[in-house]
Amino acid sequence: MADASADRSVEEFKLRFCHPELIEDCRDTLVSMFRQGTNPAQPASLDPATLSYLRLYEETHDAADADAKLEAWQGYVEHEARHGNLDALDLETVYARNDLWANFDTLPTMDAIGLMNDLWQLSKRACEEIRGSAYYCLAIHTACLDADQQDWLLCPGPLMLLTSASDLGCAEASMELSRMLTSGGLLEPNLPLAHRYHVRAAHDGDASAWAYVAMDYLLGRGTPRDPDRMIDALMSGAAAGDYSSCVSLGDLFSTGFPESRLAPVPDMRLANEYYSAAYEIETEGAQMEGMETEGVEAGERNHDVPAADHTKSLAYVGMMFTQAALDMDGDDGDDGDAAC
Repeated sequence: MADASADRSVEEFKLRFCHPELIEDCRDTLVSMFRQGTNPAQPASLDPATLSYLRLYEETHDAADADAKLEAWQGYVEHEARHGNLDALDLETVYARNDLWANFDTLPTMDAIGLMNDLWQLSKRACEEIRGSAYYCLAIHTACLDADQQDWLLCPGPLMLLTSASDLGCAEASMELSRMLTSGGLLEPNLPLAHRYHVRAAHDGDASAWAYVAMDYLLGRGTPRDPDRMIDALMSGAAAGDYSSCVSLGDLFSTGFPESRLAPVPDMRLANEYYSAAYEIETEGAQMEGMETEGVEAGERNHDVPAADHTKSLAYVGMMFTQAALDMDGDDGDDGDAAC
């Protein structure tokens, strides 16, 4: 009876998860996450495709009959790959990537190397966004191994992996390369190249990279000093939802920046809009940290997690200061379009 029940459970699993339409939806959702800079191990929303992606992993790794389901799933992945459909392989690559991030520090070295070799083999056939993220993951963990241990790996060294990941549009890899080129270490310092990687990361979806681009233009670091392009970069970061860019623009517009044609004199209305945008980003981020993916409905606040006090933040203080200045001038700050 137990064997029959187990067989029935695996068959139900295959009927529910092992069909192309569902897997394609899950794969498209994952690609969208990577393009938006969202960690697929910690999704920001729980739409049906994301729930299926998470549930599929639970069934093949945490369920009582996980081994049998994992065998069925891997058989499906190989079957689809042989017939030219790589959507399931893309999902399996993301699962392998997430496992490496989560377990590398606790695994025996040879087991970790085995996971890395599995991820390398899978990632070679994955789509560009997922392959780039896998290469970045491999690069970070390869650098944690000594030279003798790296001899057991099938993948290239960390620098080649990072470069390949950056070329595939992985913003995290571009930011890591820019850090190495700025500080030196494995690479000789090269500020112009570091600046180009900052720009690439920003265009590849890392909103926070715009603040680094702006700092390059402010300091003349790797590129000619250009206050106007600095503000342009901060505005791009603000439009992409970067907190630091919004706060920096609030600071610039509240005091004025005579060197720039974009903010030569104080503009309290614009300063208030950017500080308010930063405060909204800050509070929304805190609310996301208070969500639980298990036991709480999607979008419901977990009230067991205490809310942070944001009344001492730079964004809040700047917002209240500029609003007070507007009130004194008789301007309620509602005129004009929102900054971001």
